Amino acid sequence: MGLIEINILAFVDDLVSGGSQKTANKTITNCQMMEEKKKFLFNTKKGKSGILVIGRNDNDTITAQVKSGSFLRVDEHQILGTWFDKTAKYKINIMKKQEKVPFMAAYIKRVASTYTMGNMAVAARLKLMEVVSMPSIFYNAEVYPNLTNEETEIVERTQGKILRKILELPKKTPYYPLLETGVLTVEAKIHYKKLMLFHNIMHSDDSRIIKRILRYQMTEETRKGTWMNSIETLLKKYDIKEKVDVIKPTWKKLVKEKIRTVTETTIRSKCKKKGRTAKLGKYEQKEYMKSTTVEQCKNILLMKLHMTNIPCNYEAGESTCWLCGESNASTEHYFSCKEVKNIWNVKAENLASEKTSELLRASSLLESVSRRNVLSTFGRNCGEL
Repeated sequence: MGLIEINILAFVDDLVSGGSQKTANKTITNCQMMEEKKKFLFNTKKGKSGILVIGRNDNDTITAQVKSGSFLRVDEHQILGTWFDKTAKYKINIMKKQEKVPFMAAYIKRVASTYTMGNMAVAARLKLMEVVSMPSIFYNAEVYPNLTNEETEIVERTQGKILRKILELPKKTPYYPLLETGVLTVEAKIHYKKLMLFHNIMHSDDSRIIKRILRYQMTEETRKGTWMNSIETLLKKYDIKEKVDVIKPTWKKLVKEKIRTVTETTIRSKCKKKGRTAKLGKYEQKEYMKSTTVEQCKNILLMKLHMTNIPCNYEAGESTCWLCGESNASTEHYFSCKEVKNIWNVKAENLASEKTSELLRASSLLESVSRRNVLSTFGRNCGEL
C-alpha cells in the first residue's frame, strides 16, 4: 500500500506584523514560504485580513502576494479585541463600544432588578458596571501612552450615562453622585491599570521584550510621548515615591489609596461653589446603596443633591421660602427653617390663621416625602439631618 501521510488541519489566527513598506513586503514573502512548506492558506477577503497604513506614506506600494491574491488596504482593523485606524489613536475603540452602551445598561437593569434581587439590586448593578461593562469599554486603554482630552471626556460621559441609567436618575443629573457610589472616574481606572501593568512588567523575566523596551525608554529621560514617560508623569501626579520593587499587594494598596485621594479632590474642585459637596461624605459606596431598593436609593440620592445645593438641571428653579421669606426654598433650608419647627405644635385655635395654613402646607410636603421612606432611610444611614 505504501506510506500514507496524515496532516493535521491547523488554524492560525491574528498573524500581525508592523513596520515600514520593506517590512510589510518581507512579511508577505514569509507567508508565501509558509504556503510552500507548511501548506498554509491565507484568507485575503475583506474583513479577514488587510494592510493598514498609519501615517502619511499612503502611496507606498506593497508588491508581494500570496496564492489567493493581494492583501487589501483597509481603513480600520481589529486585532485581539483592539481596533486600529490610520490615526493610531484609541478613539476608534471608544466609538465602537459606544454603540453597545444602551444594551449594557438594559442588561444590567434586567439581571439586577428589584424584583429579582430586592434591596441588593443597587449594589449588584454597580458591581456589574464595575466588573463587566466599564472594563470592556476602555479595554486595553492602559497600553496607550496617553489619551487625548477628547477621548477622556467621551469615556467619562459614557460612564456617567450608564451610571444614570442603572440608578434610574434623570438624564441631566450632574456627575457628582460618584462621591456616593464610590465609583472611580474612568481616567483614574485607566491610570490604576497602567500602574499595575508597569509593576507586572518590571517583575517579569528580564528576557521579556516589553521589559527590555521599558528599560531602554528609562535611559531616554528627555524623550516625551513614550509609555515610560507617561508612567513617570503618573508617579508624580499621585505622589508615589515608593519603588516598584515592593510586592504586588503592597503596590496595589498604595496605588489605590493615592488615586482615590487625588480623584476625590478633583471631583470636589469641579463643584461651582466651595463646600457644596462637603455633606456628601467620604468617597466610598454608601450603606444605603447596599440595603435599599432602586427607587428608595434614587430618592435618597436626589434629596442629598438638593440638600447640598448642587446645581441640577432638572430642578424647577429657585424661589423664596414661603414660610420665613428669607432664603431659597431648597430642601436643605426646610430642615433648618425656624418656622418649620412650629409645624408639629399647631394649636387648634390658630387653624384659621393664614400663617398656620402655610405651616400645614409644609407639613403635608414633609409627610408625603416621609411616606416614600426617603427621610427615614436618609436619617438612618447617612447621619443626622
